[in-house]
Amino acid sequence: MIFVKLQPYRQSTLHSHGHQKLGLRYFGPFLMVERAGLVAYRLLLSPTARIHLVFHVSLLKKCMGISSW
Repeated sequence: MIFVKLQPYRQSTLHSHGHQKLGLRYFGPFLMVERAGLVAYRLLLSPTARIHLVFHVSLLKKCMGISSW
C-alpha cells in the first residue's frame, strides 16, 4: 500500500477538501500494481480519478499502517 503526494489545489478528483491550503499532502493508500520502469510504479486508483496511473518514486510514500482517526 502506497500514499501518493499530490498538490491538493490542483487535484480534486481523488479527494475534496474545504480549505485548499490546509488540505492533505498525501492521498491514499492505494495498491501498487506493478513496476513500470526503473523509478516508476503503476498504482490502482479509483475509477473516478482523472490522473495518470504511473508515478515516480519521489511522489510515493510507503504506508506503514492504517490509522483509524
